[in-house]
Amino acid sequence: MILFEEHNDILDLFEKFSSLRTKEEQQESLELAEHASMVMNTLHNAISSLDNPDAFFSFVEQVGASHRRIPGFNKDYFWML
Repeated sequence: MILFEEHNDILDLFEKFSSLRTKEEQQESLELAEHASMVMNTLHNAISSLDNPDAFFSFVEQVGASHRRIPGFNKDYFWML
């Protein structure tokens, strides 16, 4: 949630979350909590696959490809996590 507090423009990329402007609204949103959980699971899966470089890079490429379909998404947003 800190990501959206510090980078409000990223919030606008998510149609479901774009109206959640206050910290309280973001904390109360079940949809945002589910998305945050999915992000954490994705990070966990990436880290867990580090012992297999082929699997790791394949996974990271899949995640990147899914985010390229989001209009306005910039790959540098990943570094903000």
